[in-house]
Amino acid sequence: YTADTLEEAIQDPDSPMINRALYAYPVGSIFKLVTAACAKDSELADTFQWDCTGTISVEGQLFRCHDDQGHGRQTMPLAMRNSCNPFFIQLSQQLSGAALRQTAKALGFGQEIPLTTGQVSSSGTLPTLQQLQLPAERANFGFGQGILTATPLQITRMTCAIAGDGTLPEVRLVRGITEDGRNVLRESARHSQGISAETAAYLRSLMCYAAADSDFAGKPRHVPMGAKTSTAQTGRFSEDGEEICHGWVTAFFPVSNPKYAVTVLAEDGGYGNVSAAPVLR
Repeated sequence: YTADTLEEAIQDPDSPMINRALYAYPVGSIFKLVTAACAKDSELADTFQWDCTGTISVEGQLFRCHDDQGHGRQTMPLAMRNSCNPFFIQLSQQLSGAALRQTAKALGFGQEIPLTTGQVSSSGTLPTLQQLQLPAERANFGFGQGILTATPLQITRMTCAIAGDGTLPEVRLVRGITEDGRNVLRESARHSQGISAETAAYLRSLMCYAAADSDFAGKPRHVPMGAKTSTAQTGRFSEDGEEICHGWVTAFFPVSNPKYAVTVLAEDGGYGNVSAAPVLR
């Protein structure tokens, strides 16, 4: 679109004027990395297991796995690779809502990201501590559903923290300013405390294990990476009754010395491994 077609752009139902990178969306299974981080800090990650039968009940509310037959006995690495909802739902019941929420905040959820004057990334939505006292709401939160929303920029910043030493990089639009070839102002990279280096290393191992799955459609031919996909429910349905979902994937690479983090959001695209992962590849 150009200035001459601005009215047409505003009326376009695809809303091309919205900057998707700064807009908040339902997250889905990428958030399982946050639950895994909380479990690691709570010394549950290495010992907790769950037998997934395809469904799980939390105080009378039934939650389903994407695999109707269930995944069977799951450890943390298997549950992350299989993106097993019941595993993380049951794990969330072993964790306090306060600890889960604090881990999410430490990884940048629920916080605006100012880029420049008049351009701020949405804070997204975090459930309150009072809401997380409800087991069903904590269950939703544990696998990235419910009222939780986040921006692609927040997800990428989290991935940067996981790929590095656990600290969150400050997001910048301008690295420095020059005048006649002379550096007038040079911004230095700044970071804020996120999670421990040990927890970050653990999450890297989980993402590498997930990305090594032969079914993962985002794996490039020559670059090893760590990755996690999401299929986020929206609560909206198509004319034929199918729920509309957002497809996500976030990744870092190369594994041995991470330099890049990439997040792909396929808005209304369906399964993350089908819609977003091939774009990543």
